[in-house]
Amino acid sequence: MAQTAVTLMALSPVAAAIGLLAYFLVERSRTVEPKPTFWGFLSTVAFWAVGALVFTGIVVSVAVSAFYDSANGPFAIFVYGPPALAIGGIVGALMWRKEMVKPNRTVERDARKSTARTSL
Repeated sequence: MAQTAVTLMALSPVAAAIGLLAYFLVERSRTVEPKPTFWGFLSTVAFWAVGALVFTGIVVSVAVSAFYDSANGPFAIFVYGPPALAIGGIVGALMWRKEMVKPNRTVERDARKSTARTSL
């Protein structure tokens, strides 16, 4: 039973990567213009995944070392690192989507300016 849980935790980045690739392809097919680029998606996802891994590494190393009063705390990253990568990747995809649908304020301002009444 415990071996299954560890295997699932270790393989979580693989499942997340497959899901994230499918999500990108669906978003790319739904978007009319401008088409999102894979490089932009990949860089955002990788940034958030590595950030989550570093944050987890620091927090887990300190917390496990302090809680168990053991010098083996940093090795806990091997258990908690893969899920951190998966969660960071998912958060990165959500942030990429949020950035992609952000309205262009310049266009809105220009539209308001062109429809405004002229000054007297």
